[in-house]
Amino acid sequence: MTEIPSKKWALLIGVGVLVVGLIVGVVLVMQRQLFGKKAAVPTGSTTVSISPAQANIPVGQSQTVTVYINPSGIPISAVAVRLKYNFSGASPEATVADIQMDSFLIAEEDWNCPIKTSSITGNQVSIDIACINSDTSGFVSAYEFPMASFVLNAGSVPGINPVVVTFDEVQSAITRKSDGEDILLTPSATGQYTIMSDSVPTQTPTRTPTPSAVLSPTPTTVPDDDNDTVTPTPTPTPGSGATDSTTNTTTTTTSSTTSNGGGDQGQLLTTGFSLPTILITAAGILAFGWGGVLLLR
Repeated sequence: MTEIPSKKWALLIGVGVLVVGLIVGVVLVMQRQLFGKKAAVPTGSTTVSISPAQANIPVGQSQTVTVYINPSGIPISAVAVRLKYNFSGASPEATVADIQMDSFLIAEEDWNCPIKTSSITGNQVSIDIACINSDTSGFVSAYEFPMASFVLNAGSVPGINPVVVTFDEVQSAITRKSDGEDILLTPSATGQYTIMSDSVPTQTPTRTPTPSAVLSPTPTTVPDDDNDTVTPTPTPTPGSGATDSTTNTTTTTTSSTTSNGGGDQGQLLTTGFSLPTILITAAGILAFGWGGVLLLR
């Protein structure tokens, strides 16, 4: 069996150490670019946002939230974002699940996204997402595109409602490829998600009253030499949707009578007797009374 000379062994070991050292060096440089200068700046030119900006989530249901980045046409080498929201109970009323990188980044071989986690510290939920681009020229895009998404599950109505998701400006950054400087504009975008109760109030039915029949007067004309007087005669007229239990109601009507002889006799409240009938009756009573007086004499 032929033995490998010691010089060849030394050469192979040296090449192996060089390759391992090169890999470790590249990883350390990439991590330095990603985490060494993490903080958004007020003079940055790249942006991050979330969508939808507002939503109502019934208890027991969920809402998918998408994180967008916009490199603004500048070559970038890394992106790191932290989103956060507060809760008031012993545990979060709204929980985070299924953090996924967008299919666009997954399809790009130059992108590697080692961080996509959520954690709880005190009364705050944090969502961390970070990606590194290994292309020697960096990644360039003049348009906004989705970076990742997560699912917000509504467990119960929180004491702090709506749940307001914001970017942590200290833990969020987009680094420029040329010098590793952070060029992320201080994020102002927020997401407000109102958790709604799943109970729906039951309406108590109310009975609609059924209209009763109403007696409407039908005019009847009684001719006379001096004038014509209209005497109302009650005639039942059923109202809309009247039932068998009809209420007999008579409507009192005011009638106006005018003398044809030119004299104004005013208005009379009629109760079924015309003016000539009243005059003749009065004359008969007077004549009867006068006759009685004559008999007594």
